Amino acid sequence: MLAGLALGLAAGSRPANLAAVVLFVVAVVAGTILAGRQGGDGLGRTLADAGRNVAVVTVPALLIGGYWYLRNWVEHANPFAPYSFGPFSGDGTVDALLVSPNRPESLDGLGRVAQTLTSWASDLSPDVYGVDQRLGGLGPVFLLALLPGLLVFLSRSWRSNRTAALAVVAPAAVILAVQPAPWWSRGTLFVPGIAAAGLAAVLPRDPGTTRRLVLGGLGVLLCWGLWVTTATSIYSDVATHERLSVGQTWDLLGDGDRAHAVLPYNGYVVLDRYPSGTRVALLEGQVPSHRSPLYGRDLQRDLVILPATDDPAELAAAMEVAGADLAVISISKEPLVAAIRATGDPLRIVGERGTSPARTVLVERV
Repeated sequence: MLAGLALGLAAGSRPANLAAVVLFVVAVVAGTILAGRQGGDGLGRTLADAGRNVAVVTVPALLIGGYWYLRNWVEHANPFAPYSFGPFSGDGTVDALLVSPNRPESLDGLGRVAQTLTSWASDLSPDVYGVDQRLGGLGPVFLLALLPGLLVFLSRSWRSNRTAALAVVAPAAVILAVQPAPWWSRGTLFVPGIAAAGLAAVLPRDPGTTRRLVLGGLGVLLCWGLWVTTATSIYSDVATHERLSVGQTWDLLGDGDRAHAVLPYNGYVVLDRYPSGTRVALLEGQVPSHRSPLYGRDLQRDLVILPATDDPAELAAAMEVAGADLAVISISKEPLVAAIRATGDPLRIVGERGTSPARTVLVERV
């Protein structure tokens, strides 16, 4: 049942994880049939046991993960909306709407395996770790320790117990293969988890010098990896950034308010000056891709979308009707921003986020 709940959470989070549900059900059926044959059970008894075990897994998975698909089906006649999949029609394929627009140029023209390996290898020379890492993202420790540990485990298991090796690598390989973007770390976080289990299985178990040296080396590698990924994540702009020193990284890790130093949160610190329940307006066609900083850490703010306009008075009136105290405006709306800067009434600028092409300004009603 716990496995079913976990599978439901996975499938409800990402449709690609439906492959994990199918694989688990197949494994349950195969395991039940094998146990029945070894125990001398008849066909009827074995099938009944298999049906019961499948129900124990699938019912919780459907209750947890099926809600979103059912809601999409009712509202959009497509459980996978907005994507087209199989007989269901949507706004476009996953590749057209999600994968291709976000694929780094360095991966263009490569096959899926080459794309994945290239993405992983980029962690050996990290540049910037952002909030939505597209190239790399699993970290150098995965490449230098976890992945080699998994390969050693598979090599040993293949010689002594191929069933164990296949039980680990086959489901992971299938799930990775069906991912729409196997190079994108946000959809493949299960890979370092499995690799960590493989590494743990091959670590020296007998107390002694070898074990101490291996564990000590891993400890040093983990500390270095933590510094690398943290030091290259703290920047005020996507175009210019500075690597933090070890001391700065240590101070940041101990800072209870460290989220405000990381993009995009550092651009919305000004919002915390306003009381809970503050409503923030966004303009149609300019909704930021990352809205969690606008809602706040405790979801203490509300968001509302208003029609786009270049007239400060018109925007202020619409904000008043919607009960919005603040508005987030893209710098691309230069006429609107310029007018607000020039007059300061009925809107005034209270904050600006970054200096990148995605720059935004925050304004409040006067």
